[in-house]
Amino acid sequence: MPEQMKSMYGKKTSRFFLLILLLAVLAGIQFAVLEGALRGGLLFLIIIDMCLLTGFYSFRGLDLHTLRSPNALLFSSVMGGITGSLAALLLYFLFFSGHYAGRAGLDLFLTAIFSLAVFPAVSYGFYSLMHKRTPSIACYIIGSRDKFSSIIEEIEQVSHRKLISARWVETPQQLREIAGKNPETHIMVAADWKLYQQLKEDIQKLISSGYQKYFLMELAEQWLNRIPLKLIDEFPDYYETVFSDTEHLPSNRAFDIMLAVFVGLLLLPITLTVCLLLCLTSGFPLLFRQQRVGLHEREFLFYKFRSLKHNQEAAVNESGEVLEIDEANEIDEPEDPHGEVDQRVTPVGRLLRKIRLDEIPQLLNVLNGTMSLVGPRPEMICYHTRWNGTIPYYTYRNRVKPGLTGWAQIHYLHTTTFEEYTIKTEYDLYYIKNKSLLLDLQIVFLTLEAMLPGIPKKAYNKVESITHETL
Repeated sequence: MPEQMKSMYGKKTSRFFLLILLLAVLAGIQFAVLEGALRGGLLFLIIIDMCLLTGFYSFRGLDLHTLRSPNALLFSSVMGGITGSLAALLLYFLFFSGHYAGRAGLDLFLTAIFSLAVFPAVSYGFYSLMHKRTPSIACYIIGSRDKFSSIIEEIEQVSHRKLISARWVETPQQLREIAGKNPETHIMVAADWKLYQQLKEDIQKLISSGYQKYFLMELAEQWLNRIPLKLIDEFPDYYETVFSDTEHLPSNRAFDIMLAVFVGLLLLPITLTVCLLLCLTSGFPLLFRQQRVGLHEREFLFYKFRSLKHNQEAAVNESGEVLEIDEANEIDEPEDPHGEVDQRVTPVGRLLRKIRLDEIPQLLNVLNGTMSLVGPRPEMICYHTRWNGTIPYYTYRNRVKPGLTGWAQIHYLHTTTFEEYTIKTEYDLYYIKNKSLLLDLQIVFLTLEAMLPGIPKKAYNKVESITHETL
């Protein structure tokens, strides 16, 4: 992201100012309402505030993606409030229980309630003010309009035209026209690698005079959260290197096991209830089992709670395993993989699908090592075979373990057409390139957000629907 755009929420300036503003507003309300602020509990109230702010920050409360969405801000406030309150409660029992008895619990509860109003309202107001004050950046695009215009137009929309294309540059003369412009509001964007090499000498002269240069792949990843396949075509050696440099580290495996066990125990009552409902409404088998494609294109047995009616033509072995039938009844036309599901889904299965509880048995896949908690979704064999031969770079998505949830799932809903599968692959490739434990944690939190009622589901099948979420 250009430095001019980063200045809206600089890590050392504006975000720090927002934290101080949140603390000041929350403290002001405490002094106006709570008696403890005027008695001996001032230190404890400060600790409560710091715990709540830390929780808000931990749940992406200061991320640009969150600041643009009131719903996401509310989610961050709720989760941050719960986490911060538990931390403050622990500190109270460890250090303050003998000095600040009586009102501690009430003050903690009321402060957490105050934060639910303060954090989203103040943060969103701060974002709106800074967004209006930030000037647009004019981009001189080094490349062909015919080749890259769709990506540039999408970035313009996503940035609410804070990044705009000022000129398409294909000759040294066109590039020199930027020389008289303001370096604070004009940048160079290299889209075509070969053309960039040809104009490199003129570009360096502009850089030495104060202009900034970025590659289009940087801006696309930052603003679109995916890697358009056109850009991989432009920089194949670079992307081949970064996609190859992926491995499942012991820390990833430990993260998978610990979180899978924790979530499994947490969901145990729900799991038993689902099993009982399935037994009473549709009988056995309870699990849907199917061969899918995983790490290094190896096949493995994939588990879900069965949500569809029995198919009499399905191939079932002696253990009741559905071996050949997929959830779309092996439709001959992969362009419509969900065409028959609505006709066969059970009432309980419809509810399970809506809140994603049918995915719980995949924790078994995580524990046996065939899947990870976070990664590209494991594809059915028939679709893998089809797309592997038609979507460029599709095979790269199998260089990491498939996941129960993933970057593509939270940014892109059901896919049916070739074009939609292509965009989904672009999101998967973004995850593979940027894979880290921190990104995995972010995806887990975003998945929880997507499961909550009232939170808009991210269906980025159209460019227009991206604009309210991505910054």
